Amino acid sequence: MLVLALMGWSYYSARGGAHGGLRLGLLALRLLVLAVVVVCLLDPQRVEEVRHFQPAYVAVLMDTSRSMDWKEGASTRLDLAKNWVKQDLKVPENFLVSYYGFSSNLFSLPNLNALAADGNRTSLAQSLEDLAAATAQNPPASVVLLSDGGDNSLQSAEAVAKTFGQRKIPIHTVALGATNEPPDIVLENVQVRRALLNQSTTKAVVTLRSSGFDGQTVPLRIVKESKVLAEHKVQLTGGSQRVEVEFTPASPGFQTFAAEIPAQPGERLTENNRREFGLTVVDQVLRVIYMEASGDEAGAFQPLYLKHALEDTPGIEVKTLYVEQYGAPASLNDKVAYVDPKNGDKIYRVQHPTQGYPRTLDELLKYQVVIFSDVPKDDFTPEQLRATERFVTEFGGGFAMVGGHTSFGAGGYQHTLIDNLIPVAMESEADLTEDTFVPNVLDNAWPHPIMRLSGDPEENRAIWTTKFPRLQGYNRVDRAKPGAMVLLQHPSDRTSYGPAIILATQEVGKGRTMALTTDTTYLWGQWFETIWGEKIDPNQPMTEQNCDSRYFKQFWLNSIRWLSAHKFDFDHNLLSLELAQTYCAPNLDVPVRVRAANRGGHEAADAEVTLHLWNGATEVQTVRAGYSEEQRSYQANVKLPTAGKFQLQATAIFKDGKIADDQQVLVGEDADWELADIRARPETLAALSRWSGGQVFSARTNDPVVMSNAMGGTKPATVEYRKTPLWDKSWWLGTIIGLLSAEWVVRRLRGMA
Repeated sequence: MLVLALMGWSYYSARGGAHGGLRLGLLALRLLVLAVVVVCLLDPQRVEEVRHFQPAYVAVLMDTSRSMDWKEGASTRLDLAKNWVKQDLKVPENFLVSYYGFSSNLFSLPNLNALAADGNRTSLAQSLEDLAAATAQNPPASVVLLSDGGDNSLQSAEAVAKTFGQRKIPIHTVALGATNEPPDIVLENVQVRRALLNQSTTKAVVTLRSSGFDGQTVPLRIVKESKVLAEHKVQLTGGSQRVEVEFTPASPGFQTFAAEIPAQPGERLTENNRREFGLTVVDQVLRVIYMEASGDEAGAFQPLYLKHALEDTPGIEVKTLYVEQYGAPASLNDKVAYVDPKNGDKIYRVQHPTQGYPRTLDELLKYQVVIFSDVPKDDFTPEQLRATERFVTEFGGGFAMVGGHTSFGAGGYQHTLIDNLIPVAMESEADLTEDTFVPNVLDNAWPHPIMRLSGDPEENRAIWTTKFPRLQGYNRVDRAKPGAMVLLQHPSDRTSYGPAIILATQEVGKGRTMALTTDTTYLWGQWFETIWGEKIDPNQPMTEQNCDSRYFKQFWLNSIRWLSAHKFDFDHNLLSLELAQTYCAPNLDVPVRVRAANRGGHEAADAEVTLHLWNGATEVQTVRAGYSEEQRSYQANVKLPTAGKFQLQATAIFKDGKIADDQQVLVGEDADWELADIRARPETLAALSRWSGGQVFSARTNDPVVMSNAMGGTKPATVEYRKTPLWDKSWWLGTIIGLLSAEWVVRRLRGMA
């Protein structure tokens, strides 16, 4: 009605004519109308982004084991957890919170007031598995786990935490409690070689911690039943430390030992001052091949010195082979070269067709150590040299080269496969050096097992210095190879690379090697083999007849045992039994892992592996272990029926019919496992967060925005885009009509068409 009235008035009042300015104004008014119409045709809309979080709740897991009742100042750890949830937990808007408690299992909580720290065991893995099962149909956006991190279940939570990560459900953790502990000495672990040659000395590596006893000195003992086999004085650091103790088992077979420290005044617990362990002592002959070119010199058959030095120790057998220094007719190769007058052993030549140096790898593998002493390389076939290299590098054998006119560079060994074994580089064939000297011991060489001829450090130093006899020559090799360890060097002679090397060792492939560049026999080593020891009659001069040669014998005994160690392990460690823990509570599953290797040292996935749990002579459990491709080992669980000491045996039957076994001691204790170690373990909780893609939050202060965003989880939110048209409003249409009407009225008032 208003528009019609305006139009009628404009006709009545029309006067006609319009000036230029008015025309421009009317043109602008029409253009504005067109612009408004174009905007409407473009359909402008307002877009809103609306995020929908699904699922919209956070699962809070509270540790209710008894260690959470431990007081940190005036509050218990559980109280600290409750306060953190009430005051610090921040979740996205409209999110709900579901509460759970856990110790050995998970349970739902109506509210935080229902919590009590009364659980006797903590199992993070089982509790997370329970949560996954309980929320399978409606999983949370994220998980918040509050705990001191102490897990005594023997189960790894890695797999289940990674499963949460794969499902895009992060586990955020809050560690509660202090990482230190009250005064206590704890023997945590004992590591030892599982198989040992009879009458050999072994080393037990004991891991212990000693909170509150920093600076005190205590005895660490290795005992068997009530007999002390070794004792070592330990200065405690107050933290974690590793201590090495050497001892010698007295008899063959599987045996149980214990490492222990006497209880000290003020300790929180004394039960943890002892840790039992087991090892198998093998009554096996250590077999050595010793080849020597020195014959009847200075009135004695030279190879017998080293042969007798080793065979004086029970359990060592030396196959001695002889090579004429200046060659011998081929017709003598199948003859006996010498007969040992001490025991009647026949000594054959290296080239003997059946009794000489082994012609096949299988024959060579019956031995643990090979010694090349001044033996010409041409006495061996290429196949024998190749077998010797494989004997060391692939099967863990020991190899030693001793100096002489046909050893090292002078013997041309740098042009053979044996060069791959020798720990020194020998680039020159003119390396023979006549010189009288006593070698120097390098500072870093003293701890090496070969160098330990006495348990007293001062006496050991004297044996290698003031008591060491003069040597009269050596092969002047160039340098030590990378990775080799030099033990002895010339006191003054140098090569272009440094002091001349007298004794060096190296780990080569799976085996061990040694280079002694001087000779062990006449002439270079005539005093080395005859007067390196103590006088038999102290009142008589030192002569060969008045010397017990104890240091010469001990040096070669140490060398052979060190060289043979990997071959011995290779022969006896086809099966490796690994326990998550050697001490546990009765009626608790103990995870067991068994690794099996075939004769070539390669992983065997097709063996039949069985676990046998023994209590004395009674077998109480038999379990078949299954192979895990992921873990690359055989897996099973065993369970101790009662407290006490048990023997766990793993037996494997390989496809070729070979049988191997390994054993360990497993001790069941009725201990208070929950309070045995009350230290907080933040690293355990941090690992859960890392595996699942979560975050570690502080028990004190956190950024509330960061926390709220993290609680929303890693799942992408459902996003809705809402569109609202802007042109279909009444005021838009009113504006268009108003502008058109204004233009019309002005035109009619001016009498324009």
